[in-house]
Amino acid sequence: MQKADTLIHTKLHLPFTRLGLVSRPRLQEQITQGLCGPLTLITAPAGFGKTILVASCVAGCGMPVAWLSLDKDDNQVGRFLNYLVAALQEADPAIGNEAVQLLAASQPAPPKAVLTSLINDLDTADGEIALVLDDYQFISSQAVHEAAAFLLEHCPRTFHLVIATRSDPPLPLVRMRARGQVVELRASDLGFSESEAAQFLNDVMGLNLDAGSVAALAERTEGWIAGLQMAALSMQGRKDIPQFIQAFSGSHHYILDYLIEEVLNRQPKNIKEFLIRTSILDRLCGPLCDAVLDPVGTPTGQLILEQMERENLFLISLDDERRWFRYHHLFADLLHTRLDHLHHADLPKLHLRASAWYEQNQWMEEAVNHALSARDLSQAGRLINQLAESKIAQSGSFELMQWIQKLPDQYVRTQPWMCIALGWAYGLRGLLAEQEDYLKEAENHILPGDPPLLQKSWRAQILTLRSLVANTLGDFTTSIRLSRQALELIPEENVSVRIVVGYNLGRTYVTLGDYARAEEVLWETARLCMESGINHILAPNIAVMSKGYRLQGRLHDVVEKLRPLHRYLEAHNPKSIHAASYAYLGNIDVLREWNQLEQAEELARSTLESLEPWNSQNCTCACATLLARILQAEGKLEEAYRVLQFANQVIERNVPFVDIRSDLNSAWVKYWLAIGELPLAEHWMEEWLRIHAPGEDYSITVEQDEISLSRVLIAKQKYQAVAPILSRLAESAEAGGRIGRLIEIQVLQAVALCGQEKDSEALNVLEKCLTLARPEGYMRVFLDSGGPMRECLSAYLRTPAPAYRNYVQELLDVFYRTSKGPLPEKARTDLVESLTPRELEVLQLIAMGRTNPEIARQLIVAPGTVKAHTASIYRKLDVANRTEAVARARQLGLLP
Repeated sequence: MQKADTLIHTKLHLPFTRLGLVSRPRLQEQITQGLCGPLTLITAPAGFGKTILVASCVAGCGMPVAWLSLDKDDNQVGRFLNYLVAALQEADPAIGNEAVQLLAASQPAPPKAVLTSLINDLDTADGEIALVLDDYQFISSQAVHEAAAFLLEHCPRTFHLVIATRSDPPLPLVRMRARGQVVELRASDLGFSESEAAQFLNDVMGLNLDAGSVAALAERTEGWIAGLQMAALSMQGRKDIPQFIQAFSGSHHYILDYLIEEVLNRQPKNIKEFLIRTSILDRLCGPLCDAVLDPVGTPTGQLILEQMERENLFLISLDDERRWFRYHHLFADLLHTRLDHLHHADLPKLHLRASAWYEQNQWMEEAVNHALSARDLSQAGRLINQLAESKIAQSGSFELMQWIQKLPDQYVRTQPWMCIALGWAYGLRGLLAEQEDYLKEAENHILPGDPPLLQKSWRAQILTLRSLVANTLGDFTTSIRLSRQALELIPEENVSVRIVVGYNLGRTYVTLGDYARAEEVLWETARLCMESGINHILAPNIAVMSKGYRLQGRLHDVVEKLRPLHRYLEAHNPKSIHAASYAYLGNIDVLREWNQLEQAEELARSTLESLEPWNSQNCTCACATLLARILQAEGKLEEAYRVLQFANQVIERNVPFVDIRSDLNSAWVKYWLAIGELPLAEHWMEEWLRIHAPGEDYSITVEQDEISLSRVLIAKQKYQAVAPILSRLAESAEAGGRIGRLIEIQVLQAVALCGQEKDSEALNVLEKCLTLARPEGYMRVFLDSGGPMRECLSAYLRTPAPAYRNYVQELLDVFYRTSKGPLPEKARTDLVESLTPRELEVLQLIAMGRTNPEIARQLIVAPGTVKAHTASIYRKLDVANRTEAVARARQLGLLP
């Protein structure tokens, strides 16, 4: 029994090449030369023997050959990539294993992700490999063209692409020609010479023509192989061959019309009907032809196909067993036109018979396509319904949408499951109005007589989709209510929907600060993802978990506690999971907070690059916002601005989650204040206050917006106005266990109190803040507050026996090391006072290269005393040796 998504394997087979073909060494040599480079392009109109020529040449090229016969259905990029991977695996099973997982993911992998995986496999393959894309003229999809161009432009030297087509494809041919990277064959090359025409007409087709007759036919057909073939078929059994050849003239179009008429009229009636009626089929086999022509009659299809092949009747064998065939494309087009003219009323019946045969043999997608061609709503709807759930769960929602959109909309709107399927597809694309329109139609057409289990499943999916929208728009109460209702209805076996609901609930709980529930729900969702293998939600699920830990100030848990989930992603091929790198967003933010900026920037850039092809606006915006903050911390302000602008453009294309927009607003406020653009920050504050009021119901977005508001008020030196806001925020954050937010708020409180010259209160708040921050290694929260915090930390060091001396000295060291201007005199004084006069003397002698005994002799002290002074210096400067001590002292301005 084949699976519903089984590929048509005859598309992956080299066409059968019979013995006795015309020998064409000049063309074979050119194709052989082409197989030494990246591209061989064979372009000629129909009937010039492109397919047979390529098949005969590559069959003996000495390397594995992947073959893919394209047709009009391959314009869906996901289908094209599935066949591309399958073709390469037919040639080398070691290639494309990762790509198979990419394409099988619940959220379809971006084409570039699939192709990158394939290219990497090709680059590490044992030897060379050739890929033939036959009949490329059927491709009109820009997405497929871009996929082919990407493969071609990045392919390794061991990969060789051969394209056979009727017209030049929109690939980077000009550039490749300039570089000498393409070998091209065209109609003028492929046409039969006079000697080749003689061999074909006399040896292959069995005619006995003299040289003059051959020359006349070759001249009048201009070497066009299809024309010669049809002429030969027309001449078989004739007695008036000279007269026929004399009358044989005209353009290819008229020749074709004339000869097709001649060929068809000369066929027995049963063969003629067979040809015309089976022209609806892209590929033919005996049982399929029998089913289409006469489902209850005596099977004759296979015998007729073999007979037509023996007679060279424009039939191409697709496998060595000669079970599957196809008509020459141009011949098929003309047969189909004839069918439409003579038997138009029979078309639905023929397509339905084909659909029934494909369904019986589990070729379900072909069954759907023929049912759609028959315009039989009942049959097409029934078949699509059978595939709907698996398509939604296994990356096919967009393909499913394309099928449904081929049906009349008035019919679709009466089918709840079709409306729900469109709801999923529109939701993934951020088209919320269209989504809600079809969800309402689904509700209106769920009937009491529908199976109860089906009704529950439909209603659960509608509730789930609406809960996601509510979360996106910030209506968290509604989101939770709808999610809980969905959980009560979801059938136990529908794990994929249960996972989506769990993620949405966990995200909402984090946003509302209910961390105990959030952690429970999100870990359970992660477990379901791993147990079921439905991993497309796992990465965003991890990102939400890390956000909850960061809000609670649990930076080490982001790295340590989530490590098993990261390992699972890595072990199960992260590229195959929708936006998998988004799982590392928390790690990036922790690296930023720990001031490991180079590592943070590298990881952020690679994550952003890997997210780009998925077109996931929320994930991309979140990562870009974080990258901008890292760049700003590194002093790369112009680049930070460009990244923030990019993040703005991203979310303008979609409706973002409210917390992601809040994160971006916060980053903009910090940027404006860093570059001294206070009016822009004030404008944001005024717009926010126009809509909101400080102290409204809590959510992490409102809290973050109020922290941004406080930053603007501090920059305006509105210390009295900001004090009650910060006091309320601190009380709320502490009560809610949001220690990460509390640290940020206390930093702002300390700065505001210093601004009011309430130094004692400021230092008390600062010490509380240091108590919370030191165990988790917070740094940027202090460093990003700039000069006022630096002064506050310096003042803290002057207090008697500061509890966090080393921690504060480390922070000040970074302040001074990254300072663009001269070291503040006050800071230098703080550190000079921290070192005793004798320690300063020892430090100066260490800088001059003196050893401990030499220092002892010069200062007239015992060597043990010098050793004690040196240890004290190391401790106060937070260094481990003499070299580091001198370097640190020079950074701090203690040494010249």
